[in-house]
Parts: sequence; structure tokens; C-alpha cells
Amino acid sequence: MTWPSQIASRFKIVNPNTTDESEYFGPYNSLLHHLFPYLDGYQVNPQYKGPASAPISHPTTFVVTRFREKGEETPLLFIDVQARYVGRYPTTRSAVDAQMRNRFRMLGSLVEIPCLYGISAIGTRICIYKYSKEKNRLEPRPTPPSDDITTPEGEAAIRLLAEDVKEMSDALDI
Repeated sequence: MTWPSQIASRFKIVNPNTTDESEYFGPYNSLLHHLFPYLDGYQVNPQYKGPASAPISHPTTFVVTRFREKGEETPLLFIDVQARYVGRYPTTRSAVDAQMRNRFRMLGSLVEIPCLYGISAIGTRICIYKYSKEKNRLEPRPTPPSDDITTPEGEAAIRLLAEDVKEMSDALDI
């Protein structure tokens, strides 16, 4: 299976040399809405940019939530988006990893499903993080992004993650 042409084309038109991460916001927003439709009870929320003291540009985090009976939302997945150039340097990759781990600290206590996934997107290259609520453990160890979501392997990884998130939220009747 391949991404719908409307989504794939949005990623293709982003200048790969851009230093403006916001050029990726639209494509990722479309992708998340495709994977988590609002008609199924999901909502894609842009979250605040983070503290002003952050060592790198403040990534926009999209948080996918699902509504509970009392109007409350529970986080299911989040994604931090960075421009591609950030991945070129070990120091900026380390800062991105630290930012991801901080997001898990912020959202971990709100999680009702067994695992919270986070995606670090540097351009179209991604690294998938997974927090196990039962084990109170975050994986992986610091690692550079490896999958490209525009490839069949990257698409398969994202689709598998989305199905896992949906199954967990359905099992809890969220």
C-alpha cells in the first residue's frame, strides 16, 4: 500500500534543504488525519512549542488524542517535527532526543493505554520511540532517525504503529 497521492505529493514539494521546519507541518498534519480520522473519535492537536530555553528551535508537536466519555482526552501518540538539516549534526540530534524524552516525561502520566508512541521526524526520516507504562521504560536508546516515511519500509512502520495505537485505544474502549 502507498500513501494517497495528496499526502505523498505534499512531502515531495518540501524543499529538502529548507531550514524552516514549518514546511513539514502541513504534510505531517495531513498524514496524521489520514491515519487517525476524526470520524473515528480521534483528534490531532498541535501542542505548544516548549520552553524558551530549549537549545534547538522549538518543534511543533502534534498530539493524537481520543475523547473519553466525560469529555476528557487521552494522549495516544505524538510527533515532533524538525527540518532535515537538524539531522546532520550529532549535537542537534542529541538535543532532539532530549526533547523527545522530555515530551514523554510531560505526557507519560496522562497515558491510559499500555504504550505511548512518539515519533521524532527530521524531515521525512523518523525515529519511533515507545514508552511502556507497565515497565516504566522508554525505548530506544538514543539513535538517529532511520526510516524514511516516503519509502515502503517507512510507510509500513508508521501504518503498523497506527494500527497498534488504534487496537490499544479500542481495547480500553476509549
